[in-house]
Amino acid sequence: MQMIIISGPPGSGKTALRERVARHYALPVLGKDDFKEVLFDGLGWSDRAWSKKVGAVSYDLLRLMIRELCKTGRPFIVESNFTARFAASMAEIADQYSYQPLVVHCVAEGPVLFARFRERAQAGARHPGHQDHENLPEFEAMLNAGAVDPPLLGAPCLTVDTTDFARVSDTAIFAFLDEYLVPQAE
Repeated sequence: MQMIIISGPPGSGKTALRERVARHYALPVLGKDDFKEVLFDGLGWSDRAWSKKVGAVSYDLLRLMIRELCKTGRPFIVESNFTARFAASMAEIADQYSYQPLVVHCVAEGPVLFARFRERAQAGARHPGHQDHENLPEFEAMLNAGAVDPPLLGAPCLTVDTTDFARVSDTAIFAFLDEYLVPQAE
């Protein structure tokens, strides 16, 4: 069974891409920021330190839900800007439940990533608990550097350049995934 992992740095278009893939395959989606925003709504938000604490708990919840979905034997989508530590635990879970990770890794030119992140922060486009306006100095160097490595080296991986969203080919993404996805019995 497959676990579709949609990864990439902030501002690379992961959320938009996950929605297209989820709609095409009618699959459930787990996203770290979705958990984080529910926690913000229930517990409140304050500063960057609190956002990081809530982010750590969000990864714990994401790991828990990945395990639960793996128990179903059905494919699903996981989306986040994964840390190396979390990627290692995902690989362990995939092995434990005989899941094959498939990675769709979003990349974009560094200045484009930072510009998107900055615009998103200035527009207040995300939940205020993320503290994007406080993240600008923290993320500037990393985003301007551009691409980051995919989270699971060795897993089948398609790198998608999202520098220009209009040039992203859903057909190529679906063809990659179709190579590996096992049809579900009705």
